[in-house]
Amino acid sequence: MNITPLEKELLLSHVLQKPREWVFVHPEIELTEEQKEEFEKLVERRKNHEPIAYIINEKEFYGRKFYVDNRVLIPRPSTETLIDEMKRLFKTGLKKQRSIKKADNEIIIFTEIFENKLPSKNDGLLITEIGTGSGCIGITLALEIPDIEIICTDISKDALEVAKQNAKTHNVLNRIKFIKSDLIESNHESRIADRYLVVSNPPYIPQVDSLPPDVYDFEPHQALFGGYDGSDLLTKLHKQCLNDPYCIGCVLEMREEQAKKLTQ
Repeated sequence: MNITPLEKELLLSHVLQKPREWVFVHPEIELTEEQKEEFEKLVERRKNHEPIAYIINEKEFYGRKFYVDNRVLIPRPSTETLIDEMKRLFKTGLKKQRSIKKADNEIIIFTEIFENKLPSKNDGLLITEIGTGSGCIGITLALEIPDIEIICTDISKDALEVAKQNAKTHNVLNRIKFIKSDLIESNHESRIADRYLVVSNPPYIPQVDSLPPDVYDFEPHQALFGGYDGSDLLTKLHKQCLNDPYCIGCVLEMREEQAKKLTQ
C-alpha cells in the first residue's frame, strides 16, 4: 500500500523526536544514515498495513497523547463523544432518561439512567469503565471530572498493564482502581459502592463484517467483535446494569441498529 504525506510526517516526527509541525516547517532537514534506516523500516511497516499508532506507540485522544500497542484497541475520534456525553450528564444532573447521540457514521452513544437517586455533589458515586483497553476513557474522565472516583476493568491483563502505564503518565494512577474482570460480574468493588454509573466502548463489530487489513490483521479481535450481529456483549452488559441494584445506568458506544435492539 502507498502511505500518505501525513503518515510520512508522523513517522519522520517519531524518528527525529520532534513535533509534526516542526517537521512540516523544516523540509530542508537532512537525516543521518541511522535515521534514514530507521525511517525506511517504519515506512515498510506501514506499507504492510500496520497502523501508524502501533508503529509510533502513540495515539491522541481528547487532546492528550496515549501509549498504545497491539495489546489494546486504537482509540477512535468517535469515542470522544462518549466523554462529551459523560460531561453533559454530570453538568446537567443524573436524572432518569434515555437518549441517543450521534458520534460518527452509524455509531451512536446510548445513554440510559434508570433512577434519579443521587445525592448532591455525587457523594458515594463511582464511574465504572468496562473494557478499559488503553485506559483512554477512564483516564480522560478522571482528568475532565476531577471530583469523581473511577474503576477501570478489563478481561485482559495485558490491556490493564497498558492502561496503568497511561494512568501513570497522566498522573491519575492514584485516582483509578484497575480490576481484571469479565464485564461487571466480578466487579465487587463497584457493588460495595452506594451506586455506580457504567461507561463502556465494548466490542460491537458484527463477526460477519469485513474490516480493512490495518484493523483486522493488527488490532485485538477480543476488543473488536461482539458476536454475529455485534450485540452479544452489549446485550449482556445492559442486562447486568439493569439487574444490579447499585447500578444507576450506563453510557455505551454502539451502532444505531444495536441501540434499537437494546430498547426493545
